[in-house]
Amino acid sequence: MSTSTDETPSPERLASGYTGRILLLIALASMSSQVGWLILPPLLPEIIDDLGISSVQAGFALTLLTLSGAIGRYPGGRLADQLSRKTVIGFCFLAWITGFSILAVTTTYALFLLGVAIAGLGIGMYVPAAFAQLSDLFVQKRGQAFGLNNAAYSVAGIIAPGLAFVVLLFGPWRSFFPMLVGVFLILAALFHVVHRDEYVIHRVELGLRATVRRIIFDPQVRLVLAAASITSFVWNGSVSFLPIFLEAERGLSAQTAGIAFATLFLVGAIATPLSGLAGDRFGNLRTILSMICFAGVGLIALTLASSVVGLFLGVGLFAVGLLGFWPVMTAYMMAIFPAGTRGGDYGAVGMVYFGAGSLGPTYVGFMGGYATYTLAYTGFIGCLIACFAIVLYARMKEQ
Repeated sequence: MSTSTDETPSPERLASGYTGRILLLIALASMSSQVGWLILPPLLPEIIDDLGISSVQAGFALTLLTLSGAIGRYPGGRLADQLSRKTVIGFCFLAWITGFSILAVTTTYALFLLGVAIAGLGIGMYVPAAFAQLSDLFVQKRGQAFGLNNAAYSVAGIIAPGLAFVVLLFGPWRSFFPMLVGVFLILAALFHVVHRDEYVIHRVELGLRATVRRIIFDPQVRLVLAAASITSFVWNGSVSFLPIFLEAERGLSAQTAGIAFATLFLVGAIATPLSGLAGDRFGNLRTILSMICFAGVGLIALTLASSVVGLFLGVGLFAVGLLGFWPVMTAYMMAIFPAGTRGGDYGAVGMVYFGAGSLGPTYVGFMGGYATYTLAYTGFIGCLIACFAIVLYARMKEQ
């Protein structure tokens, strides 16, 4: 059996474009799962009417989706280390097929919650397993591989709103999910055929306590976790309310605000591979510092600019910084985690920073309700300053 935790990829994996095929399949799976996630918000008005639920119940469903993703991070990474990457990614395909199949036929709120919970668990488990797989195969060019995979997530953000519009134009909201399930069936079959590792199933001790101790007592990991948590908080909070902020307080029309939102992901699709390349070439921490600067300048433009051009420039700079941050930070994490526990350690760290990020929308919603969205976004500038200081300190300690 091929092992998935080797630091150096085997010659067989380097031959015949094997690594490229695996990267393509992982990127397509990342994009498809993210489309399934991101298409739910624009479908919510139809879902609310069809299921006869309140906006609070609909919001809880999206929260459950996020929490399920956070919960799945650590076990996904740990199982990928102890079993095989192929086993966990195969299970994630099964979870997506099951969860989105339930959404395709659901007629009750309880079934809707069950569907999003199962799909969310698959999404959460997939992330550390997929990045650990790419880390195995791309030792010297991890940043580029992660950047291409993150670009797939950005592409999902571009196409999900358009897909939602087309779905509602020609049929009920459920009609999208059978098509998505079909895509996952095809990708699962291709992944099964192309991947050379075996499926491994045996009893596994999750070892969460030992993982937590490694994270807590490693100062380098603590700094990374703090920076990632702050950035996740900024990203989730700012993106969730960006169209409302641009429309309500920056004077854009609903259509223009929607275009700006799509532009965020369009720029991200271009920026993430380039930031990964920069991280490989110039160093991860140096590149992360640059990304934080881009994001900070973009936020300043969003809060101060009075013209449409200025606001779109702010969106673009913000996208370069915040979306470009993640592939480089992920590459840095994978480099500092031990090879034998890389997936589990990344999953545990991801569970923490993903959970911290889920608080961002609550913060913006509270500030927007009791003060202004502009004040909330100004607060994010302060968060990025703190993040810059943490990463700068980490870089100084390395020198």
